[in-house]
Amino acid sequence: MIELGKKHGVAVAALVGAREHALAQAQAGVDIIIAAGTEAGGHCGEVSTMVLVPEVVETLRAANIDTSVLAAGGIVTGAQMAAAMAMGAAGAWCGSV
Repeated sequence: MIELGKKHGVAVAALVGAREHALAQAQAGVDIIIAAGTEAGGHCGEVSTMVLVPEVVETLRAANIDTSVLAAGGIVTGAQMAAAMAMGAAGAWCGSV
């Protein structure tokens, strides 16, 4: 899927709920990591967005991987978007605003 997306000029994103999954996806070559806390409908696990986002950002930074991270899960307001960015995310992924 990653190769096909890149071949056609489509950015490829991966939805992850754990830092080790973010690392594996970034190493595989995705363009965007969506760190989805359990508030995002529980699709990716049980770690809250407030805990997951900084874990993912720091894990990628420590591995010297420059992949954009979007925060997802429980983000509705501008203040919550700003909080996600304060935790190191490049932005927010809002599914059900």
